[in-house]
Amino acid sequence: RAASNAGVQTYRYHFTDQNAVTTPSKGVEHAIDVQYVYGRMELASPNHAVRLLSEAMVDYWISFAVSLTPNDGKETIWPQYQPSQQVLLKFDTGSFVPNATTQTFAIIPDGYHAQQMDSSTRSLVTSESRTWTT
Repeated sequence: RAASNAGVQTYRYHFTDQNAVTTPSKGVEHAIDVQYVYGRMELASPNHAVRLLSEAMVDYWISFAVSLTPNDGKETIWPQYQPSQQVLLKFDTGSFVPNATTQTFAIIPDGYHAQQMDSSTRSLVTSESRTWTT
């Protein structure tokens, strides 16, 4: 939120794909999304939906590295995280509908993060959400 409030181009996401869960009592663990970003699916159940999710995430990351925006027109437009529009792109196999040319991901409000950030600790405690800034 601080980067966005300072005018830095910011993108946030929430990764919740249950196929990545290795220990159900822990839920989606910190950094488990990295295997999806690199297309390395050794830990996940590599079904068709997981592969599509990984391919989309790889595409977003490459677009961001090349052009400083994750949006290349192939997937859901990932909205910039702004003080007036605090939304995240949700990555999981349950929030997209594959079709012939694109995957449609859910865009969700960042309400629960706001509550955590506004707490007395002022620290972000969720492990499965990340921020990109340029």
